[in-house]
Amino acid sequence: MWAILLQTLPFFMLIALGYGSGRTGFFSSEATSYLTKFVFYFALSAMLIRFSAN
Repeated sequence: MWAILLQTLPFFMLIALGYGSGRTGFFSSEATSYLTKFVFYFALSAMLIRFSAN
């Protein structure tokens, strides 16, 4: 149980960090648009390839 929690914790911490920064207005709307494009086109693809390779 702990092994699964420790493996998935970074993923959920990133979600919480993104949610918190969105709620507080840490990034402008222009920066949010560029960050969204980066995540969908590069980071998410790399994460899915890494997970499937393991």
